[in-house]
Formats: sequence, C-alpha cells, structure tokens
Amino acid sequence: AWGQLVRVFQICADHAAKHGIVMAIEPLNRGETNIVNSYAEGVQLAKEVGRKEVRVLADIYHFMEEVEPLDHIADAPEWLAHVHLADSGRYYPGSGSYPLRRLFDILKDIGYQGMASVECRWGDDFTAESGKALAFLRDCLGRLD
Repeated sequence: AWGQLVRVFQICADHAAKHGIVMAIEPLNRGETNIVNSYAEGVQLAKEVGRKEVRVLADIYHFMEEVEPLDHIADAPEWLAHVHLADSGRYYPGSGSYPLRRLFDILKDIGYQGMASVECRWGDDFTAESGKALAFLRDCLGRLD
C-alpha cells in the first residue's frame, strides 16, 4: 500500500506541477486509517515521493489522538504545507485543553508563513462560539509577533 501511495502522489504531482498546486498529505489517527498516522510518517511519505508539490498537513486533532509530540513539526518544518486547528473533542479553538498556544509557538519558531484553517465541530450557538474562537486565535497570532 505504501508503494502505491508513493506512485499515486507522483502521478498527481505531475498534474499539480502544471497548475502550480501543492498537495498536503494529511496524517489521520488510527481510528480513521491504518496508514500515515503521524506527521513523521507523512514526512517520510513526502520524502519518498520526492516532489516539491507534495508536502504535509499538521492537524492538532490527529496529533492529540495519536499522542504525537508537536515537536515533530519542528523536526521537519520544510515539509509543512498547512495546519488544521481544533480543540478538545474536536470543538472550536479555545474551548478545551489542546496545547494550541504551544503549536503557535512552534509555528513561530520555524518561521511558518503558510495558512491554517479551523476544522472543528460547533455547538448550538455558532455566532458566540465563532467569536470566542476568533478572540482566542487572535491572541495566539499575537504570539507570532
């Protein structure tokens, strides 16, 4: 299966290169897949693909589910293409106990200039929760200055 993934990403990279697209491998937790379960494995796969169009995504939810150290991002920062943000229970950032401030410190330390998106569940009051998430993330972004 690993070899098939490498080959598929190489084929996709041929097409991505024609359009200036970068693909991000998203490692998922073991409850969702049995292959590529960590950022480190995503980096290994991207290295084997060997194309600049193939990088890795860091999703804090999957890091926490796999008990993977966030420091793995700093071990291979050149492979990071995108970040997914959530908090405990996969709820909005700032609502739980995930080490999101630590994640932002790592992103600052590696000079990350890429994008991040919130990928989470929302409760019954999206307006209030999104406002809280925004305030929390602005505070985290302030740490990048």
